[in-house]
Amino acid sequence: MTPPKTPGYLPGEPASPSGAPFFPAAEDPSVGRPLEAQIRILQEHYWSDADPDGRGFVSLADAYRRMGKHREALRILRDGLSRHPDYASGHVVRGWVHLDEGDPGDAETAFRTALEVDAENVAALRGHSVVAAVRPAADISRLSWAGKPEVAIAEYRRAAALS
Repeated sequence: MTPPKTPGYLPGEPASPSGAPFFPAAEDPSVGRPLEAQIRILQEHYWSDADPDGRGFVSLADAYRRMGKHREALRILRDGLSRHPDYASGHVVRGWVHLDEGDPGDAETAFRTALEVDAENVAALRGHSVVAAVRPAADISRLSWAGKPEVAIAEYRRAAALS
């Protein structure tokens, strides 16, 4: 099974009305625009007067992820998370980038880090449960909750209840 390649985090699930999961849709000037235009707008927003703390890195990195530009997304995430290591959303997007690249081990690490920061982060809970579905059977024993499908199911149910 391959990771979902949809704008959202589960097959058929949109990330948000704008397609960008961490930029509030009511404030997102890129809503309804082509992905390239969204990226230009998010680049202008990042580190602008509207984003003095540089937290716009998450939306920008996720836009690059949705465009398939994973190296650029990871570069932005490394920079942003070095300044904001407790920003759970950044770790969640990092997890989805790694899943998109077919690297469930690094994805699990990213989702776990997000859950350490915010134990009720719905996107991190969902992502962590998806890791089990996309890992090859031979790799499943390396998961921190290997051989415990009930844990994955419980996490997914918890995420569904929180959303």
